[in-house]
Amino acid sequence: MNSNTKSGKKLRRVIIATVTVVLIAAITVTGVLTDGFRNFGKAPEPGVTLEQPGGMVIGGSEGSGVTLMSAKIAKEDFAAYGISPMAESAQLLTATVEPVDAMDKSVDWSIAFVNPTSAWASGKTVTDYVTVTPTEDGALTATVTNLQAFGEQAVVTVTSRENPEVSATCTVDYAQRLTGASLSFGNIDTVYQGETPVTWEVATNVQGNGGKAEFEYTTNDVYTVADEYTVEYHVDNTYAQPSGSEFTGFTVSDALATDIENGENIYFDCSFFYDYVTAEIGVTISKNGWQSGFTNIFMSPIASQSDPGNYFTIDLTVTVDGTYSDYIYYTSITVGGLMNNSVITGLTLDETGIIF
Repeated sequence: MNSNTKSGKKLRRVIIATVTVVLIAAITVTGVLTDGFRNFGKAPEPGVTLEQPGGMVIGGSEGSGVTLMSAKIAKEDFAAYGISPMAESAQLLTATVEPVDAMDKSVDWSIAFVNPTSAWASGKTVTDYVTVTPTEDGALTATVTNLQAFGEQAVVTVTSRENPEVSATCTVDYAQRLTGASLSFGNIDTVYQGETPVTWEVATNVQGNGGKAEFEYTTNDVYTVADEYTVEYHVDNTYAQPSGSEFTGFTVSDALATDIENGENIYFDCSFFYDYVTAEIGVTISKNGWQSGFTNIFMSPIASQSDPGNYFTIDLTVTVDGTYSDYIYYTSITVGGLMNNSVITGLTLDETGIIF
């Protein structure tokens, strides 16, 4: 009778609970944070890699008697918790034992791979990748520290010292995250977070530099939780009227963003203006060549020995949005030079004959 009562008290103090934790490595923030393309048409801040939201994500605990909660530890607080500054991220786990008047609430913490014989984990030591350290001996709080990427799920176990048969667990995962991106147009590789100078073809009906639009992003290869991504494109432009130019400005249409997304061929010549540019004055351009006004975008700055890049730019921003990370790719297309590859179609002399 007394034995059963004592056992019942122990079970009421600690009951098995399972919690899921997703451990995510922080991405370097290279600029101010932005909402990106959550509202299409509003360009985000250029050249920004967004911080992954929330770091570790804790699921709700199950059962009663024991609950687990977590809080992200900021980088600047690592030293206070005895965490290496080289760690990717860390969280503080807290176990709460009921009833509150339990005599002995001491616990022990441990961590292990869920499947230590898996193809990835075999021969590896879990604490080379993620550790759990109590804030003091027997404490109900412990830091979970991510040291590097890992490809096998881990599990943290907290066990009652008074009754080692009862414990609580939480799983620890490493999320797939974005690591980089690139954008090209055929033979032109754009410059991330900077200017991409392009030599434009000014000849009538001659194909210029460029080609198939290709945007690619990369992710880390080692993870336990895969992510899904959406990609959105935004185009903006600037034009400063050169002195003496009759052309006052233009707007690049959203059709350019659509064609980049669809991987269409894009060339930096007369066809670019025909396909994507709307003039602010009544100037038109035919598929077969430049007409009055458009040539001034290039020719007036060149004639005045000015930098044409200051007059004509196309700003391209691509946002990749995932659950655990976002990435913003920005580049500005400028006029790096002009070329004229007009095809010679005829030849005449000013005289048909000469008599001495």
